[in-house]
Amino acid sequence: MSKARLFGHSFLWLLTVSVAALAITLVAARFLVMEAPTYKVDLEALLSEELERPIHIGDISASIEGFEPQVKLTNLTLAEGSSETNNLRIGEIRLSFSPLGFLMGNITPNKISLVDTSISVRRFEDGHLALVGFAEKKPEDNEESDFSW
Repeated sequence: MSKARLFGHSFLWLLTVSVAALAITLVAARFLVMEAPTYKVDLEALLSEELERPIHIGDISASIEGFEPQVKLTNLTLAEGSSETNNLRIGEIRLSFSPLGFLMGNITPNKISLVDTSISVRRFEDGHLALVGFAEKKPEDNEESDFSW
């Protein structure tokens, strides 16, 4: 067998094994992504602890767009004090992750998108900033809704 033919066979074998390994990895990743909604309670607890405020996630879903894993958090509510009117409501947050980051253990989103959310930041006379968020309606100028961070 000539060296060229041996190289060709080796290359085709390596290419076939690589494509098969990539396909198996993608199928396994899709099955793992389907388990994301089971971690909703754990994620709420973790975020509530990190933000030191109660947070509620309406729904969580995950998918893989191309090679990039994405997580969608919908109907988020972040409580500010005891008043229901001071809650920050976010319609949807989309988090995109780097596939190489997942393999390296770096689970930090590389892109964060807010959908169906109106957020405004106000500076008060004393200089502090307040974040006001509304999912269903736009804030009124005289509305007393202060979500201070």
